[in-house]
Amino acid sequence: MTIKNKCNMKAIFTLKNDARFKKLMMLAAVLIIAVITSSAQEKHIVEVSNNVFTPDELQIAAGDTVEWRNIEGIHNVNGSQGTFPENPESFGNSTGSGWTYSHVFNIAGSYDYRCDPHYTLGMTGKIEVSGNDDDKGQLIVNFSGMDPHVGHTLWLSFVYKNSGE
Repeated sequence: MTIKNKCNMKAIFTLKNDARFKKLMMLAAVLIIAVITSSAQEKHIVEVSNNVFTPDELQIAAGDTVEWRNIEGIHNVNGSQGTFPENPESFGNSTGSGWTYSHVFNIAGSYDYRCDPHYTLGMTGKIEVSGNDDDKGQLIVNFSGMDPHVGHTLWLSFVYKNSGE
């Protein structure tokens, strides 16, 4: 953009060198990534009551969220690797009543979980998390506290693990 002042001198401003423009572009990139990643994700609800998880088995996709809602009794969700060493990752909450707990499952695999006070009564659950069939990964970028780096260039690249491309 070129602006002429009253003295007939030219001043040239380039928006890409403007710190405010760069912050705006970073915000736009974060919002685009958030929209893309959130549009493919689903939330699954599991009710916790009467010594049962309803449903007690789920099949979900990587990136989906499972939300457990304790609607009756004193329970917890224990999917820790200490209790279930075959789980790809740990998840769980503390024992109590009236809680809501959620977890995003990003790693494909089989997950077992239980209510610690009631597992001997059969209060257990299972979640099967399927991976991405198209071999695409998920990238989540959170920009915060970037003030010391305004004006610096940030490059993101994707490299295929098998081929190195």
